[in-house]
Amino acid sequence: QMSGVQGAHLVNQKKMHVLIDLVGYTGGGERANEVFAAQPCELQTSYMGFCASTGAPYMQHMVVDKIVAPPEYQAHFSERLMIVPNSYFCNDHRQQKSWAAIGATPPATTAAAVAAARGPYTELPGRGLLLACFNQLYKIDEAVFKVWMGVLKKEVKAHLWLLKFPPVAVSSIVKEAADSGVRKDQVVFGHTLPKKEYLERAALADLFLDTPLVNAHTSATDVLWAGVPMITTARESMISRVAPSLCLAGSLPQMVAPNLQEYGAIVSQLVHKPRHLARLREATRVARNDSPLFDTQLWVDHLDVALTMAWESRAAQRALRKDAKGVEGGMKQKGVGGFHVIVRARQS
Repeated sequence: QMSGVQGAHLVNQKKMHVLIDLVGYTGGGERANEVFAAQPCELQTSYMGFCASTGAPYMQHMVVDKIVAPPEYQAHFSERLMIVPNSYFCNDHRQQKSWAAIGATPPATTAAAVAAARGPYTELPGRGLLLACFNQLYKIDEAVFKVWMGVLKKEVKAHLWLLKFPPVAVSSIVKEAADSGVRKDQVVFGHTLPKKEYLERAALADLFLDTPLVNAHTSATDVLWAGVPMITTARESMISRVAPSLCLAGSLPQMVAPNLQEYGAIVSQLVHKPRHLARLREATRVARNDSPLFDTQLWVDHLDVALTMAWESRAAQRALRKDAKGVEGGMKQKGVGGFHVIVRARQS
């Protein structure tokens, strides 16, 4: 119940070395922004909540990786880039014991077994290929939707599985699909569910189709944990490069298309070549345990190194400013200052 001013005072009073912003300009972040704007802590870092530069002069660093924000993108960020290995995106799926079995075994393959597994979910067809996208519907742009519709028209037994997220957008999606010449029953919608149930249902998808304009973030880690392969492609903005970051951290580069045209070609190939899709699904299942993507402790170790390096760079900057005192003109530009932080990967 503290105000931003009270929160800033508390941080300063406790002499905290590092303050990390997990909210940015997203909903409910007003008081957090007040805290950071007061600059109660010497090293203030942006992470996760706002997937772009804050543009704030009081934010010294931003936690990223070399895919979501390559070093050559520094000019587009007011913060100094704090580049961690693998993916910057943290998850804890491996630590949740109740999720351990989800996606750990190969999926059902016989028609009877598939129908039985889908049975509890009335929105799902008993048979046919399920091409899923569990992103919020606002992330679907015209270009990728056109690709999806092209796939559905060529493969009449395939279904596009979306979420009613939000429900108000469903009628527009249905209309656009019909206008594209896709049968009404080929587009199905499910409700949002609690996490464990959501993962169990997600594991029934055959392939996850990402949205390039605004990628799957948490949804991407969820489906990969559930053993479902995905196809994505990167654009220039950070928010459109997260899923490729996750796939590469999962040692699954074959899931990242170089552009939207290739994205569509890969999806079509997988839809029409079940053996290729089965091999990709097996690679996804193996990656749960063999790749850095779900190694939370490794991620923590890398972040610890990054924050230590950032603190040391601030200390070096203080020393430079101290030495500059007395020199004619001094240090005329204050700015954010500091140095890039790039952490080398440690093997998991």
